[in-house]
Amino acid sequence: MSNAGVVFDAKGRLEPDDALKNSAHLKSRNYFKFPDLEFDPKGCYKRISSVFDISLSEDDFVSETKDILSQIGVSLGLDDTQKIVAVPFYTPKMG
Repeated sequence: MSNAGVVFDAKGRLEPDDALKNSAHLKSRNYFKFPDLEFDPKGCYKRISSVFDISLSEDDFVSETKDILSQIGVSLGLDDTQKIVAVPFYTPKMG
């Protein structure tokens, strides 16, 4: 199945496509649910900076985080109704 015309429903489930070879439930049963989370980059920065010496300021961290999430949304072709589940991580520079 190509990714052209891939459509996700409001719950993040891939909509059945004509290219599917096996049967699929037409209505989502929502077995797997993500909690409604709002990503808090400032809170993330505070938790990380309490453990690591971060070379970025809080404003730079927040700005870069938002830029990354925006680029991901563009790359995936997401619209304003679709959210990215943010899993923040920080890899400190070693050495």
